[in-house]
Amino acid sequence: VRLDAAERAETAGALPTEALRQLYMGVSFTEQDLANPLSKAEAESGPLSRALLYRTAMIQSVPAAQAEPVAKALALARRGGRYASAVRVFLPVLKRIPATADMLWLAPEAARAALFAGDTEAARGWFAVLRGAAHVDKDAAGALASLVPLAKLSGSVEGQGFQAADLGKWWETVKSRENARALAETFFSLYDLMVEPVPAEAWDPLLQAAERTPVPVAGAALWARLESAARNRRLGETVLFALLALGEGGPAQADAFTLTRVLKALETGGFKTEARAIAIEAAVALGL
Repeated sequence: VRLDAAERAETAGALPTEALRQLYMGVSFTEQDLANPLSKAEAESGPLSRALLYRTAMIQSVPAAQAEPVAKALALARRGGRYASAVRVFLPVLKRIPATADMLWLAPEAARAALFAGDTEAARGWFAVLRGAAHVDKDAAGALASLVPLAKLSGSVEGQGFQAADLGKWWETVKSRENARALAETFFSLYDLMVEPVPAEAWDPLLQAAERTPVPVAGAALWARLESAARNRRLGETVLFALLALGEGGPAQADAFTLTRVLKALETGGFKTEARAIAIEAAVALGL
């Protein structure tokens, strides 16, 4: 319970990331847990698992031996809705692991974490590993293709080859996913807002797949106040109303309409860097 509260506080900015790391290191584990940390973490994903994986990574002296617990922690956190906090906690360890060909298996998770953290230099190294293997390894090629759209949203040079004309092909690669329409609607909306206009025909497959589902949306009064605050650069009000509009679930659970309207207001209010970070958080949460 204490670790869960600490992770929530770190996510909210109320607890320094280093304090969370120290809490992780202060947890006692049995010899059996320490002997099998990956299987233990997989079986009982949660704050204790992240503490176990962080402890495992820190007691390793060889960077390559740190890779497995770091990769496992990031993957489990992404599935469990604690990805942002996990990236901040594990990023210093991840940056000590060399981006080399023998670490190809780690490259997709490492590249995603680097993009999420805005560490363009680290992302460049892991993308180079994937590109080097893509012509002979179809898994590496697939991982590279799946990460390029996220790189495009983040403003990284690694995404410069992805254009609006590629959105239709991207849809074909994800349309079999369970949450495909939500992912595509959010990605297309973010792309349209932050990169370049999405061609009208790119939306057509989503119209064909569309279902009318009830979505909680903020009321007209709140939108009016948010847009007025942003337009007049009342920064505190802009942030307050943006948080209220996103709702308790935050960017990860906001529908595409709400998310893009909030991000547009934040950009108008002068929060362009923060808007991009929120966009990346939402995209990763949906599986990009």
